[in-house]
Amino acid sequence: MVLNITEHVEMKMKTLPIAELRGLLSAVSEHGQQHLVEVEADLVQTSGLLLATVDKLSSSFMAIHAAVSKQQQALLDVMSESGLEMAQLPQLEAYKQQISNEVDLAVSALQFQDMTSQLLTRTIKRVNGLKGLLEE
Repeated sequence: MVLNITEHVEMKMKTLPIAELRGLLSAVSEHGQQHLVEVEADLVQTSGLLLATVDKLSSSFMAIHAAVSKQQQALLDVMSESGLEMAQLPQLEAYKQQISNEVDLAVSALQFQDMTSQLLTRTIKRVNGLKGLLEE
């Protein structure tokens, strides 16, 4: 015979003194609340770290792009001043475009941070809801 959870609790309540049951439930509630407070703190810290990391990566990608553009311009200037053949110009332009496309893709990929931040916010709200239930 399989008992459902309600029957199991009712059976236990008949065998446990009410004061002991209240004490047990209170201890479980306090322990659960402590864990939820720690989970919430970890989620808030994770959100902050994610935001800082994405900001740093975005800045780095943009700086790399700017440096490569300056390098290419310097190369073009040297080629022009020295009278070197400009046959390589289309290839240099293709590299410039490829680098620009890759940087754009990398920066776009970092936009996942917004979705992740929303997910963390919803998770924190759920944790707060659980804490509220345990307080009752």
